[in-house]
Amino acid sequence: MLEMQKQHILDKVNACYGYRAIHEIRITQTAQTGFAEGQASFRGPKAVKLNSAETKRVGEAAMQLATDIQDERLKVALAKLGGAVLTRYGKNENQE
Repeated sequence: MLEMQKQHILDKVNACYGYRAIHEIRITQTAQTGFAEGQASFRGPKAVKLNSAETKRVGEAAMQLATDIQDERLKVALAKLGGAVLTRYGKNENQE
């Protein structure tokens, strides 16, 4: 059925583009099983739980790195972002 529709599909696609964008359609048959069965599951990195002392230390370290920034709101925002990244990927001062 699909083989018989190839020319019609080709004409419709090329009409949409306004020129001969596609000159050939190849139909390839695969196994009956779908592609989803062969996919591996992915789990991202686990978030690391920091206690309050570690959180404070990470925040202070991030603030020290942002000393050259003049805008106080931007400095605090970058410190929070740095703390979130360090917490997310488990790279606190004890692990480096």
